[in-house]
Amino acid sequence: MRIMQKRNVASVLRELLARHGLSPTELHRRTGVPQSTLSRILSEKIVDPSDKHVSKIAEYFGVSTDQLRGRVELGESRDAAPLTQGHAALSDISLWDDETPRRGRRGVRAFSS
Repeated sequence: MRIMQKRNVASVLRELLARHGLSPTELHRRTGVPQSTLSRILSEKIVDPSDKHVSKIAEYFGVSTDQLRGRVELGESRDAAPLTQGHAALSDISLWDDETPRRGRRGVRAFSS
């Protein structure tokens, strides 16, 4: 069993940003976490960020919140794209082909009781 030295959110976040070649500004754009919050996390002015922000960042990078908080080792770098890019095809629901009738659409009759 490998013993891991506890890391803080700032060091783990710096590593993830470097692995993915992202700036804090770009992470802000992709996650919605305020740029000022990211800056305070990275400068260690915030040592225990809110679960709301940690969850958004962890989801983007495809890691657990425990990994981001430094409680669990990150593991090897994966070449997989972040979750937000991996599901880009699902972002536009208008591409879906659903033949379920909807109220108000011309030429489609709604179900009657």
